[in-house]
Amino acid sequence: MSADELITAFRDGRPEPPAPGRVHQVSAVTALADGAERAARGPGGALGPHQWVYLKSVYAPTREGGVGPALFGRPGKLLTREMWRRTDEKAFAVMENGKLRRGSGSKFVPAGPLRLDYPTLLALPDDAASMLAHIRKIVDAQERQSRALAQKSHRRKPGLPPAPAPLTPAQRDASAFDVVSQYLDSALFRARQRAALYGALAKITSVRYAGRAHDLAGRRGVSLYPDFDGRERHELFIDPKTYSYLGFRTTALGDYTDPGGFGVRKGQILGWGSLTAAKVAAPGKRS
Repeated sequence: MSADELITAFRDGRPEPPAPGRVHQVSAVTALADGAERAARGPGGALGPHQWVYLKSVYAPTREGGVGPALFGRPGKLLTREMWRRTDEKAFAVMENGKLRRGSGSKFVPAGPLRLDYPTLLALPDDAASMLAHIRKIVDAQERQSRALAQKSHRRKPGLPPAPAPLTPAQRDASAFDVVSQYLDSALFRARQRAALYGALAKITSVRYAGRAHDLAGRRGVSLYPDFDGRERHELFIDPKTYSYLGFRTTALGDYTDPGGFGVRKGQILGWGSLTAAKVAAPGKRS
């Protein structure tokens, strides 16, 4: 079955072929990215530099810092977050206990290389090759920052390692995948930029297609993940009919101890969330 047939079969609800091989998996990722790029052609949409964007997300409560029960399987309850952002980042609003709270300034300008403020996001490339090059630069900058912080800590406490080992090619791919995941989970993108993000994933040779999957909100989609010998699986869920981003999930692939000294067990879900609404809407409005 060809890559296009894989996507078409999923869209039509026909059974997925048994255990598609690696070639099919890679081809299906490319087909998904190509389909999103074709769908994005035409008008660029209404998203501009002085608008309000509404984002609604649901999250599974997971153990953080060793606190709370470990999550295996679907959670018994969900946490909901609703936020409105101005694309010039001069104001925001959040829903707290059923009441709208407004604020000025931006909450999305971190000190690290990965910037999630809208002026930066709106300036991202809208073609896959340029998007991947941009993402690779972020990964390089994050690695430099990590090494600099480790060396600074080593000078203060000589017993600590002077710097982490350089990232392997597989780890660099996984880091690039995580950058795409953070982008998609944090904002509403123009269709062409979203297609470029999918196209960037298709150009990362370790990214695989897992076929049918359901996100945290129960919506049917496909799952993409980087395939390398790591201790966690990081997944993205995408609707292949609309090419909308649905959500993410991080699952432990084996038992290990995290940097804080807390034990993690195989199959434990370390993070799980879905973006259930992303649209242009004024504060307090959901449509």
